[in-house]
Amino acid sequence: MARRIIAASLVILALILSVTAAMAAGPSLKLIKSDAAVVVELDKQAQTEGVAYYKNSKGVVSGPFKIKGVKLADLINLAGGMSASEKLVMVSSDGYVTELDYGKLNGEMAATRPDGSPVEGKPVMVPVLITWSDPGMEKDLPRLGFLSFVEGGLITESKYWARNVVEIKIVPAGE
Repeated sequence: MARRIIAASLVILALILSVTAAMAAGPSLKLIKSDAAVVVELDKQAQTEGVAYYKNSKGVVSGPFKIKGVKLADLINLAGGMSASEKLVMVSSDGYVTELDYGKLNGEMAATRPDGSPVEGKPVMVPVLITWSDPGMEKDLPRLGFLSFVEGGLITESKYWARNVVEIKIVPAGE
């Protein structure tokens, strides 16, 4: 009888420890290219930080948000990189899908200044998976967002942003 109690206690302790470890772990996601998949712990990757804004389809601007995250290009390099003939498909926990082509992965996307004025030349946005944010965007991490190192920041379209990203697939652009 005592052995059963001890064995049951050890099983319960193991369950508690595994749940606690899972809760303490930072955000992670699955990165898939071809038939290979790897789970990436985002808090163990190099982080960059800056200011971000986005504008929704009705023209309402949100931000500035001070954010920190992992550069998307660095994550893609963990899977062997991406060519111009491929695209990224990012899947959120609720099934929402965001796609980025090679140009957008490399920061080539439309942006405006916070005062609404256009940006001269090609703006360079840095796609990141947000792992930390000041109040206002601190929930539903990791999030796909876009940083700019232009003074004052730049605004991107919200349709490229995504919450609770759980999976990134690198697939042929035609799929």
